[in-house]
Amino acid sequence: MKVICIAMEALERNGNTVTLLEKAMEGASSQGAETNSFIYIDLNYKGCISCFSLQDEEREKLWQVAVKDDLTPIFEEVLDAQSLIFDHQSIWELQQDR
Repeated sequence: MKVICIAMEALERNGNTVTLLEKAMEGASSQGAETNSFIYIDLNYKGCISCFSLQDEEREKLWQVAVKDDLTPIFEEVLDAQSLIFDHQSIWELQQDR
């Protein structure tokens, strides 16, 4: 089994969010899973440039985008994975609104 971890909202490389995700990956690895993790703050990526390349029916792969950056290889990894782990701070945000 292949498990991918993506830390999207981690503000620090050695913060609590990344530490928790690393522990989850250690657990998956200890059960024999192949693991790989990505931390957005370590990546150089661009947003959508509205080029409409995804509407081109001639493209080779469904996820193939025009802009090549550090996210490009992650798409391949995600498609091959059987399990994904993401971080998200929605619970904290909801508590802050109360």
